[in-house]
Amino acid sequence: MRAEELLDALLHLDQLGPAVRAAAIYPGSGEPVFRPRAGTDRRAAADGEYWEEAVINPTLLDLCRRCGAARHEGFDYLMVRYADGWLLMLPFGRGHVSVAFEATGDPIAAVGAVRALCERHGLAHVESSWDRA
Repeated sequence: MRAEELLDALLHLDQLGPAVRAAAIYPGSGEPVFRPRAGTDRRAAADGEYWEEAVINPTLLDLCRRCGAARHEGFDYLMVRYADGWLLMLPFGRGHVSVAFEATGDPIAAVGAVRALCERHGLAHVESSWDRA
């Protein structure tokens, strides 16, 4: 999987339209790869994006995974609503993919398309039900 190719595909996925502001991939170790959509005004410092993708988002996803496992219900994805938009995070292997949407976007409707695109690029989705028999 080439991160740059997947980011390009996520930023230009027709089903998501112009509501996508940025996308990021964190493989679980090393450096996250972040890219804003061309023409968007992303003034956030690269250092802030690094800490969000390498520390904050993995921590949030880990907490959700643990909660889902404890409840025997599993965990699928995490959606965060910020003042200026949405952030969709999907766990893959030890890492995750993040897609930022404008406040007017519909990230829940995009979950299936984002997951399918990631899987076509070689990322295996983490099972949503860890302990179900």
